[in-house]
Amino acid sequence: MTADEERLVKSRKRCAVNQRKYRAKLQIIDNQRRMNMDELSRVNQRLEGHIAASIDRRGLWCHAEEQSILEYLRLFERGYTQSERQDSFLRYFVAPDVCFNGLIGVEGVKSYWTTRSSRLTFLHVKYVRLTPVAHTSEGTTVEMHCVIEVALASPTVAAMFPHVVRRPDLVDKLLSAPLHIPLHATYVFDDNKQVSWQSCVPNLVQALYTTFGNLNDVVAATSSSAAIHPDVKGQSDSQPA
Repeated sequence: MTADEERLVKSRKRCAVNQRKYRAKLQIIDNQRRMNMDELSRVNQRLEGHIAASIDRRGLWCHAEEQSILEYLRLFERGYTQSERQDSFLRYFVAPDVCFNGLIGVEGVKSYWTTRSSRLTFLHVKYVRLTPVAHTSEGTTVEMHCVIEVALASPTVAAMFPHVVRRPDLVDKLLSAPLHIPLHATYVFDDNKQVSWQSCVPNLVQALYTTFGNLNDVVAATSSSAAIHPDVKGQSDSQPA
């Protein structure tokens, strides 16, 4: 094979590789476009349902917002898997400058979920209760109460409850069964029906009480000044305030 023929073969190979890369890029763009169109269709359906509900039931002014939250919980029930469906949903669910638990923007939301998904195994979201709070010029506020069921691994237990590591009995309880964490979240939606502000507060004390069965062990797990010692007889009947 001459030098010219060798250069021609290499050139053809480069062209073939570039064509494959180009087709793959087009496929990704097309998939993302279809995901966005599907998500936009679902957004429109929620808005149409909001209009219909407002006509049929006077005073129901947050139907679209509630449906968005329920869809959000459904998609993120098992945590953030970085799926195209989740990413497409977030682009419509939150505003570009959303303040989400202190983090800003869509990337902030992804960062929030990435961190928590790396530490926790999300098993289930249940007992969801949505409560419309206010509808003002600043937006629509909806509160959510639910219970999230998560599984903990040893590194997570050590990071979340460092004082527990000296109590093998409590560590075993945290590792042997899911932790049921009551969660209270507040969502503020703007005029575009997108979340502009969100905060959530987990009730870890209640979750630990449900797991341990007594307040002494809860204090041992959560207080840096608490004595780390097994529960004594009679304290298991105590109830959290």
